[in-house]
Amino acid sequence: MRNRIAIFSLFLFCFTTIKAQFSETEKIVSGNREDRAEYGTGVDIMDGYAIVGAPRETFASGAAYIYEKNGAGEWQLLQTLTAFDPNFGAEYGGTVKISEERVIVSAGRADVDGIFRTGAIYIYENDGSNSWEYTHKIVASDYAQDDKLGMNHTTLDFQGDTIVCGAPGDDNWTGSFYIFEKEGGNWIEKQKVLSPNPSAFDVFGIGVAIYGDYIIAGASEEDGLRGAAHIYKKDSNGDWSHIQKISASDGQPQDYFGNSLAFEGEILVVGAYGSNAYSGSAYIFEMDSNGVWNEVQKIEGTAPIPNAHYSYSMELEGDYLAVGSPHVGTTELGEVHFYKRNSSGVWEMIQHIQATDIALDDYFGWCLALTNNQLIVGAPFEDHDENGENEIDRAGSAYIFQDPSILGGGEYIPVSNMFSLFPVPAINAVTLDSGSNTLSEFQIINELGIRIKQVQGDFTGKTPIDISSLAEGVYILKGTDTKGNSSTQKFIKLK
Repeated sequence: MRNRIAIFSLFLFCFTTIKAQFSETEKIVSGNREDRAEYGTGVDIMDGYAIVGAPRETFASGAAYIYEKNGAGEWQLLQTLTAFDPNFGAEYGGTVKISEERVIVSAGRADVDGIFRTGAIYIYENDGSNSWEYTHKIVASDYAQDDKLGMNHTTLDFQGDTIVCGAPGDDNWTGSFYIFEKEGGNWIEKQKVLSPNPSAFDVFGIGVAIYGDYIIAGASEEDGLRGAAHIYKKDSNGDWSHIQKISASDGQPQDYFGNSLAFEGEILVVGAYGSNAYSGSAYIFEMDSNGVWNEVQKIEGTAPIPNAHYSYSMELEGDYLAVGSPHVGTTELGEVHFYKRNSSGVWEMIQHIQATDIALDDYFGWCLALTNNQLIVGAPFEDHDENGENEIDRAGSAYIFQDPSILGGGEYIPVSNMFSLFPVPAINAVTLDSGSNTLSEFQIINELGIRIKQVQGDFTGKTPIDISSLAEGVYILKGTDTKGNSSTQKFIKLK
């Protein structure tokens, strides 16, 4: 009975209003630290797994490191990846992506068949025993010198069995992007996409993002370096067609609008790290009922600082947005700004995040990734190991932060009445009641932030969920509707 009382007390606490607050839980570094490896140039995190790229390791051949979160909440090295065909300068690990099923690593300056810097993508599949096995190498069908397929952390995205990858150097930096899909166990190039008005040095494809039936491609040097982003939609035949061009309402030369993108549901955030003397800014767009994307808000750092490069990296999840400011070549420290969308739809900054051992020129915030209540931030120019010792120039590091209040659902309720759960507490089953709302997915997440169940479908009204196999404790159920809006509810599992 004492345990049940303790759990019920925690349940009551979790439904009070809690201010979101990330705290640093771990600093991770390469097990093969070396001068100018720039570990942390690419990062990603998904539930109990994280991956960090070190593209300048071993004469820029590159490497990627996969970590797993253990039962004590500590991150342990699980596997080290390198290209099966490494070449100096390939920068394998410049982009890294991870899911429970797959790891994707780009080498944006890899040579192919003696052609320099064409770029390549490497695919690894989870074999079911926590090991990722190499399965495919992807190159563009028309690869050419200096295409730079998968050039950096903004240039590749994926959704399920679809990969979108930019080649911003294609045709004298005109740029393009490619769509690859997995069919019958093989990865097939489905489509190459050019800008509707291609021009040299537009750098089309420098930023790409995919969600549902939409792809966004940034061209950060289009329109006299002002930049633009182009929106594509998938039709009934599976082809992607251009439907809209967007740009900043107050765009200026050298804004580089479109270099970075954050996209989920009907919300699109476009970075312009060069605006206002490279202080940087980001523009938030929403899709209206006619399918048109409109600018609704511009956000900047708390105190714009020249060369902050605010928005060089961004990640959006539900009502939360993380924006990196690596502070390239400034006398200020790199940082991440964390935002929440309020009930009026306005994005408000709620936290300013830095590493506990941050120093000048670490480039903290160069890249980042956000999932559930976990945030990973790369600092590729950081010099010290996980204990703050053994200085090696630009060896690089990554920092992992966690916010228990987001896990607890105290503020992570974009649509407060999207669904309810009953009974709470429960022993064998809970019922998800979404009323007239249709959910496309629900997840169950444990107290460590690890997703332990994910179910997709069309859920309307009452849906019973079997929880008999769960251990006693507190869990969160996250539901996502067909528009990408998310809501969470806490529940207690009793024996």
